[in-house]
Amino acid sequence: MNKKQTILASAGAVSALLVLGAGALAVKSWNAAGKAEEAMNTSRNALARMFKEPIFPSAANVETFETNLALANAWVADLSRGVFRDGIAPDPSVTRGDFPRVCREAVAALVAEAPLNAAEAPVVEADAAFGFEQYMGARLPAREEYVPRLMRQLRIVEKIVRLLYASGIHHLDAVGRETFDVAGERGASASADLPAGGRGRGRGRGSAAGAGPSAAAKTIAVSAPPFQADESVKMSRERFGFLFSTRQEGLVAALNAIDAMRPFAMVSGLSFSKTGADVLPPVPVEPAKEAAPPKDEDGILEKPAPRTARLVSGPLFETPVQVTLFVDIYAPASAVGPAAGADDEAVEAED
Repeated sequence: MNKKQTILASAGAVSALLVLGAGALAVKSWNAAGKAEEAMNTSRNALARMFKEPIFPSAANVETFETNLALANAWVADLSRGVFRDGIAPDPSVTRGDFPRVCREAVAALVAEAPLNAAEAPVVEADAAFGFEQYMGARLPAREEYVPRLMRQLRIVEKIVRLLYASGIHHLDAVGRETFDVAGERGASASADLPAGGRGRGRGRGSAAGAGPSAAAKTIAVSAPPFQADESVKMSRERFGFLFSTRQEGLVAALNAIDAMRPFAMVSGLSFSKTGADVLPPVPVEPAKEAAPPKDEDGILEKPAPRTARLVSGPLFETPVQVTLFVDIYAPASAVGPAAGADDEAVEAED
């Protein structure tokens, strides 16, 4: 083979190699393009399915939401009925002219029911008014709209005072309520300027053990900021104050009774202080182990109790504490009646 034929054969081989390489690259590109087209078609179909789906929320979701809402409303209603069970609602039959008589009858019943304490003295004074001093005479409520709320306050005071009686308190010195029916004294205690034991007089039984307050009768002022409940929760609040003396057992029993009472009650303030030092018996001194205890003529080994233990025993060992207690009563707003929003001129006209 000559030189010319050799060159042509080499060029043909190179051309064949180039053609084969180009073909391989083309086949590879076609495969990549096919895969890319397949992925694009898959994404396009998925996006198309998303746009063709029903609009959220679907009818099934709406029905489920409505069912859950009805169950939640029923649960809230049951909870509300449980919280306010045995609530105290205003008595619509009591009018403005009836209230002083009803109030005096209720106060007289509380005084008559007062038990005797450990010192055989009544728990309350005979002329106690329990925060309703201004209605112990012939004075009428300033407005007819006040009567439902006054009646509810009266029933709540009756309920709490009876709980204190049952708790075994030593003496109930004063009761105050959140007033709204005194001109110029909204939010002040009805008994803030009156003695706890009567109608503007400072009577008492002296300061003997268990006899009650001293000659200067004690009072308690009740004040509370305006109650603002959430708009979705229609509730109202009434605040009451109680000043009494008791021992540890009676205080614990009173707090437990108020915590368990209906309507819903919350202790918003509590303070107490000792009225004197406790009477403690002397600590007995054990005889030396070496020496046997002397026997008396009857052969009794034990010594008699010390004189203090024989003269003072039982609950008298513990001096009562003076307790100041504030209780908030919560109830549905509809159970209270009109709020205290009367003008001062209408109240002063009745004075």
